[in-house]
Amino acid sequence: MRTLNEDAIEYAANNLFTTELGYTEIIWGPEIAPEGSRMQEREFNEVVLRGRQRHSLRRMRLVKTPSAAIGMIVANTKQGRKDAMKTALPGLIERLFWGSLKGKAVTFGQKTNCFCFVMLFACWHKLFHNETKRVLFFVFCFIFTLKIKTLPMFRALLNDKIGTVVRHFAAQIPHLSLTKLLKLLYITDEMAMRKTGTPITWLEYRVWKRGPVPAEIYQEIKYGEKMTIGSHLVSLDNYIQIKRQESPRRPGHEEVFIETKGDDDLSILSGYEVELLNLVIKQFGSLNATELIDFLHEEGSLWHKAVQEHKLDTNFELFQNTSNCIIDFSDLIEDDEFLKMAAQSAFESLAFHKTLYEIKLQQDA
Repeated sequence: MRTLNEDAIEYAANNLFTTELGYTEIIWGPEIAPEGSRMQEREFNEVVLRGRQRHSLRRMRLVKTPSAAIGMIVANTKQGRKDAMKTALPGLIERLFWGSLKGKAVTFGQKTNCFCFVMLFACWHKLFHNETKRVLFFVFCFIFTLKIKTLPMFRALLNDKIGTVVRHFAAQIPHLSLTKLLKLLYITDEMAMRKTGTPITWLEYRVWKRGPVPAEIYQEIKYGEKMTIGSHLVSLDNYIQIKRQESPRRPGHEEVFIETKGDDDLSILSGYEVELLNLVIKQFGSLNATELIDFLHEEGSLWHKAVQEHKLDTNFELFQNTSNCIIDFSDLIEDDEFLKMAAQSAFESLAFHKTLYEIKLQQDA
């Protein structure tokens, strides 16, 4: 029977960072040690690199930031306390875990999940001397961080617009499959980005084996997973209904189709957005899901570039069909200063409205 030793854990962690999270470099410990060629710590007992720690925490932009817990971590390590993790980490875990159970807003990105995992894993040697307990704690850390739900930045704010777009596709395209819907959403946002510098839905598209996928839409429709902010439910229930049936081509597998709920009301969309949606339907609505996947896999596409950049070919072939890598639409406008300015302006405007919207949701809760 194989044992879970340090080498196996180190290999899994390195693979997680380089394959899943997109990090490109692993540095040998002596290089960042005191007097190393790339020194990051002043002395060996400096367990946490405080400058980089504080900088990283600021960049995470946590919703409902557990500032007290973060402050304790920084303060305790600054004073050189050996029990820094023991005192600060429980508060952080309590805010993250129990806050989510109580229905509070707990929204994180993949880097925050990674941070939580590293912080939990850092306690491994300090808290547990028994090998069995260490293994169990490691498994808990990994599962815990994977279970933290992520919500793209503007999903809640734009949920009605996204629902309207999805419903319009379902109204205009008979027998619309989930896979086909996901591809049409991506094509719509990429076309909008090329034309104006801003997408329509602002969804976050992950690089999966079968093309770009807005993971939270897939999870909601496929598995019924819905997100909440406070007591507010973020879902497409008011716009579509889901039909499930066994696949005639693949016995034992389920096929998911999207049907409309209510009238195909487009009043929330601008004239430009309606025109673009109808253009997507005209050009791509008659293609089946496989043809759309092949189209998005063409060499030179953003999906193809991301797969090559993050070396996901082997990962898709041997291990899994998904990844946490995200399609970067900014590559489409990097040579157009006007579109870059438009994109920045739109982002800042949405970020401001998002703040106001979430304040209102908290007040209404």
